[in-house]
Amino acid sequence: MGNRNNMKIEYSATINEAVDCQMQLLQSTSVINKGRVKSSIWIATIAFVFMFAITEGVTGERIFFGLVVAIPGFIANFLGYKKQFKKNLKKILIEELGTAKPLPSVYELTDDFLSFKKLGSQLNLYWEWAKSVNVTNQYIQIYFEPNSIALLPLRIFENDNQKELWLNFIEHKLNKI
Repeated sequence: MGNRNNMKIEYSATINEAVDCQMQLLQSTSVINKGRVKSSIWIATIAFVFMFAITEGVTGERIFFGLVVAIPGFIANFLGYKKQFKKNLKKILIEELGTAKPLPSVYELTDDFLSFKKLGSQLNLYWEWAKSVNVTNQYIQIYFEPNSIALLPLRIFENDNQKELWLNFIEHKLNKI
C-alpha cells in the first residue's frame, strides 16, 4: 500500500514524547490512578495521625484538627499526583537515556508489524496484537495487547497526505485482524 519510502519516517524524538508515551501506557493500565489513590490515602493518614498526636484537648477536637489537615492533604495530593508523576518520569527517562536532547528515531510500517527504532534498539509491535487506533491533536495512538502503545507524533508527517496514508495503512491492518 503506497510507496515503500512513505512507510518509513526518520525524525528526532523528544523526551516529552517519550514521557507522553509512558504516561499513556500507564494510564491505560490504571497504574497511575491506583498510585494516586494509594498515595493520597497515605498522605491523609499520616497528616491525620500527626495532627491527632500533636493536638491537645478532647478527642473530638483532636479528630477535627486531624481531619482539617488530612482532607486538604488528600485532595492536594490527588489533584497534583499526575503532574508530579510525569515530572518524576521525565527525570528518570533523562537519566536512563543520558540526555534530554531529541534522539534520532525511526517509525516504519511493514505488512507484519510497526517498528520503532531508537538508540540502536528496535521494538516490533505486530499487527495481530493491535487493539485500536485513535487520533488526537498531537498523536496517532495505536494500542496493542497486552499492554503496549505506539504514539506517532503528528509533527513527523510531511503533510496531511502522508499522515492519511499511514493512518489508512494502520486502519487496514486493524480491520484485517
